[in-house]
Amino acid sequence: MAEAVNNDALNPAEENSEANAPKKVKKIKPEKVKAKKEKSTKKSEPSDNSKKKNRKRMSYERKQSFVGFMFTLPWLIGFLMFFFIPAIKSINFSLSDVKIFEDYATEWNNFQNYSNIFKDATFLRNLSSTFGDLAINVPIILVFSLFVAVLLNRKFIGRGIARAVFFLPVIVTTGVVMTAFNGASDTSAVFEGDVSNGIMFSTMNATEVLGSLGLGEQITGYMIAISDRIFDVVWDSGIQIILFLAALQSISPALYEACDVEGATAWEKFWLITFPSVSPIILVNIVYTIVDTFSDPSNAVLSQVDALVTTTFNYGNAAAIVWVYFAIVLVIIGAVFLVCKRLIFYSVD
Repeated sequence: MAEAVNNDALNPAEENSEANAPKKVKKIKPEKVKAKKEKSTKKSEPSDNSKKKNRKRMSYERKQSFVGFMFTLPWLIGFLMFFFIPAIKSINFSLSDVKIFEDYATEWNNFQNYSNIFKDATFLRNLSSTFGDLAINVPIILVFSLFVAVLLNRKFIGRGIARAVFFLPVIVTTGVVMTAFNGASDTSAVFEGDVSNGIMFSTMNATEVLGSLGLGEQITGYMIAISDRIFDVVWDSGIQIILFLAALQSISPALYEACDVEGATAWEKFWLITFPSVSPIILVNIVYTIVDTFSDPSNAVLSQVDALVTTTFNYGNAAAIVWVYFAIVLVIIGAVFLVCKRLIFYSVD
């Protein structure tokens, strides 16, 4: 044993030579290198499961777009079948002098119909009257419909009947019914002190009451116009109420529960949760109310167009007024979108 130890101790050079000797490098075959590269590329590529998920996600998005297209398809078919050709003819009439015989004949008049529009004092007066109706209708209908929708969204006995009552005018809105109701709803008698209709303000009408409060003539006139349109506001708010009601029902109850835990008041919950959540529907209702007001057959501009067609048979001037009117409506709707674009809150799932 001692000799073996001494022999190991006497040969340190051999140990150093073994330690300093170069290690043998294993040669890797090129086939193995290619196999490793293929494995790494396979790992970097998405798996079959992820590809299937992407396909499912894309198919769902395509399904949504398909459903949206199917909803617009009836309108598109109706427009192409019944409105497209008359619209083209209307543009031709607006640019021509139209002569009616057994058929009709058009003669180019170098935009004379359009130049006559802005010289027509009747058209400008009717257009300003329509703008006045718009300034009154849009804020009143929006506030009223949102208020009613918030009430109808609460749980109470007879809620379904109440919802049906507010939506009933949309169902029965026919010319005969509307004429009958308009004839029986002269709310202006309240402000004129008409005793024959049993109005309680017989000695002092609303104009005098508002004037005694020190309000200006413009504010007084605006408030009287609002009160005089109460029936029309209720009648024209059915669609807006339904849209607001659908938006309110889509708000997650967890948001209100979190507010209750934090001790938020009903006023804070309305302005911090309800109002932002329904803001996209506010934009929809603004556009709908604008279009509904401008397309109301009783407004002054459309009445003028009807008179030009049925009385004087001036089809060219009537068509030009309609297209200018249409362009004004588009400009107003575009301005509404630009103003409301940054104020709308869209929740992302």
